[in-house]
Amino acid sequence: MKQIKLGRWPALSFAQAMGEWDKARQQREQGKDLALEARSARQAAKQSAEMELVSSGPTGYRVSECVEDYCQHLDKTRLCCINLR
Repeated sequence: MKQIKLGRWPALSFAQAMGEWDKARQQREQGKDLALEARSARQAAKQSAEMELVSSGPTGYRVSECVEDYCQHLDKTRLCCINLR
């Protein structure tokens, strides 16, 4: 038997967890593989997010912007060190 996540404690009370467990047990008895369905749903969501990222083009945080931000951070840090002396 594969494990599946029913919810998070304490948001899901013990009584609610027992109800969810009963539903999952009934579905398993009907022949459904809940772990496989959850995995498939996660993979589909990941693929759609990747496709959305690819289709949106290179509009993200660029390396040159990262370098510029880091240099500005170093300049501020050095100024703080100079001011402390």
